[in-house]
Amino acid sequence: EKAEGFYNSGDLANAIAEYAKVPQGSEDYNTAQSKLNEICPKYIDSVVNTISTYNSGRQYKDAISYADTAYKILPAGVDTSKLDSAKAESLMNYKTEVSKTVTDYIAAEKYQEAFTALDEAIKFTDDQYFKDLKTTTESGYAKVITETVEKHISNGDYISAKRVITSALTVLPNNTELKQLQTKVEN
Repeated sequence: EKAEGFYNSGDLANAIAEYAKVPQGSEDYNTAQSKLNEICPKYIDSVVNTISTYNSGRQYKDAISYADTAYKILPAGVDTSKLDSAKAESLMNYKTEVSKTVTDYIAAEKYQEAFTALDEAIKFTDDQYFKDLKTTTESGYAKVITETVEKHISNGDYISAKRVITSALTVLPNNTELKQLQTKVEN
């Protein structure tokens, strides 16, 4: 009864939740399963349309979060292939956006902002792509700092070398390569 009310009002998510609660063996079980078979594809289509709208507005994180919420609502065994594709597209777009943002920050020598963007992406979606991008970015940053410090050292400018490495360690305080470089500069 409650499920039917949600369904009739267009609240498919709550209708699914209510119909899914009907226990096997209940006299209403078959009806509930029939309704779930009817409602779930409609709900998935609705979610995919909303995800598409989010993607059109470049709101990729919202799209991914919306998909994740839908997965929690849908009962096991439901064909989620349309939803899977929509989420994958959102994640791909998000990766592209974060990559571009990081690249732009690096080009502008705003390394702290680049690492902040990567940390936020990793926190949002623990995707290996972002971890790898962060590792690559850290290596590139350490290389740039090393080259700059080595240039200062070769010119006998240890004060500038120390300033550069000290600043770099505020951006990447746990980077082993930069710590070793700091030791070299201080000795």
